[in-house]
Amino acid sequence: MPSENIFIRNLFSHYLVILTISVLCSWNSASCQEWPVYPYNTHKKIIEFGWDLPSAQFVRNNITSMEQRPFDGLIFSSGSKIPLIFNPVDFKTRADIVDTSSLYAIQWKKFTDNFLVIWSGDTDSMSYFNEAQWRKINSNMRLIAKAAKNSHCKGINFDTEFYSKRSPWGIAEHSEGHTQAELCAKVRQRGREVMQAWQSEFPDIIVLCQFVFMYVPERWELLPYFMNGMLEAAGPKVRIIEGDEESYYWGATNKWFDRYNEIKKDSRNLRCDTSLYRKYDRQVQVGKSLYDAKIIYDKHKPNEKSKRWEHNVYMGLITTDEYVWGYFEYVNWWGTSASDQPMGNVVTDPPPAWIENGMRGAQLKYKNRNRLGWDMTGEVWSEGNIDSTLSIKTISPRQGEQFMTKQHIGMVTEIVNTGDTAISRVDFYINMNKVGQANNAPWTFLVDNLPEGTYDIIARAHAGARSTGTSAPIRIIVKQEKK
Repeated sequence: MPSENIFIRNLFSHYLVILTISVLCSWNSASCQEWPVYPYNTHKKIIEFGWDLPSAQFVRNNITSMEQRPFDGLIFSSGSKIPLIFNPVDFKTRADIVDTSSLYAIQWKKFTDNFLVIWSGDTDSMSYFNEAQWRKINSNMRLIAKAAKNSHCKGINFDTEFYSKRSPWGIAEHSEGHTQAELCAKVRQRGREVMQAWQSEFPDIIVLCQFVFMYVPERWELLPYFMNGMLEAAGPKVRIIEGDEESYYWGATNKWFDRYNEIKKDSRNLRCDTSLYRKYDRQVQVGKSLYDAKIIYDKHKPNEKSKRWEHNVYMGLITTDEYVWGYFEYVNWWGTSASDQPMGNVVTDPPPAWIENGMRGAQLKYKNRNRLGWDMTGEVWSEGNIDSTLSIKTISPRQGEQFMTKQHIGMVTEIVNTGDTAISRVDFYINMNKVGQANNAPWTFLVDNLPEGTYDIIARAHAGARSTGTSAPIRIIVKQEKK
């Protein structure tokens, strides 16, 4: 009878899983005795940022309607003008820069993760060697941090991209007759001072940066020294986010995964002081970014563009340590008018339905621990193609399953391949750390000695050079064994 066949098939599948894990104990395994300690959060958030960036007063007056949008928080200005970190004026006398009455009156409900923006633009008068200026700058930074904490923000968005003619990060602009070594040392000192100012008022501040070490082109040469200074001074509760603005343009699923390791290891090894590696590992998070311009002007029809947008939102959530931030230049989520937009770049069009639908679709799939349903190929948007050739799911462990710290955890997958290229490997990730791979069937892997905590397990199948499939994230809980 059909019901008997189903029962027998399910029983056989369960037995096969147990048998596979038993066999696996001798191969395709990894010990997690040295599991990395780093700031990964299984609860991910999406933050809005863009030309529609509102003032504190606008947020105070409109927060109820703003919280209907599909975000977990926003980046906004502390006043009607955006504060510049290197502007040596007294912010205490400038309500247009720090509007404390509006900030402290905001009634947050749904938006739990919000950030005050600070630009790194150079006013042309700032000198890294002017002590009087820097006493004022550091006082301003204490004021901003206090405003962020008292308005129940998570911290500060320190936008390291400069929007001024003179670069604050250019060696040529700031040497002032000093040697390059003297200048770099002074810039690192100023980075320490800024972090000390921020955490003096906000000890557990989160500093969200568009770039930390990942992007240092011409006229940005001093940025790594400033960021090394900030990291050096950061207390144990501080977190710094490498926002990875370059993920704006990606079309390939592979890039979202590969980039994680590039930030964790490559950029650290290239530009972080070796004496700070331990702090970097423990306190610097990988972030991910979204960008509306490329998707809005993509050549495809709205339905397909929505799927591409849904892909990037979903992959952002999967491959970030905690935060995804979207930068919107061509849509206005809040209904701000020109007078309500401190950036000065007027944008009035509301987001098209397909953008919001794609975002909500990705959020719902991630929340429910479902697969996206397709990967993408192509390095950038214009080359990206939706690929559903490979379908991979994790059949063990189960969603929400609990383990003890000394217990073996077997990861077993099931793959459907509709293409003409055979599976070449399956990669296994735990909290975005690639713990290993299987190069042949059965597509399984074993880990042990995971520390106590909550973990997301993801498997990715590869067929040839391009076709890939990504499993749904399986969340497991590891508890400490009782002595």
